Amino acid sequence: MNNADNLKKDYIYKEAIERMELLGINNEHRRLFTTNKKFIKTAVDHDKKIIRKMEATYEETQMVQKWEKENNSIVYYLIQDNGLWPDGCTFLRYTLLYVDACTKDYKMVKEDCILKYGTVPAYIINIEDSRYSEYGEILFMNVNGFLANIS
Repeated sequence: MNNADNLKKDYIYKEAIERMELLGINNEHRRLFTTNKKFIKTAVDHDKKIIRKMEATYEETQMVQKWEKENNSIVYYLIQDNGLWPDGCTFLRYTLLYVDACTKDYKMVKEDCILKYGTVPAYIINIEDSRYSEYGEILFMNVNGFLANIS
């Protein structure tokens, strides 16, 4: 990786930290991300209304790193929960909150998506059927500094 690539990655990390602040992600998680440059993982149980920080497994870390490399992006937050099919069945999903290298969108994401509409760009991985993995803007809920995907 050359100097220009390092500067670009530093700029992407800086943007991720700014988004974390706007999203109200707790100070400890922002500090950990700033120090370790590694995404934060939370697990959400919508039925029990529980949200907690968890350590990513080796497989989850590998999945995220592969996705980052393929998409020239940095994942700063990973939400593990269950999505809901129209028939009422659930499926395991991971919501990746990320920053990509497209710097021209940074201001719009912060001002319009996060602050105005309460959404954030994400990639949702459907573990059971990857055909239903998708990019989008998710609605999020902040619960004491932890984020949940409520889309």
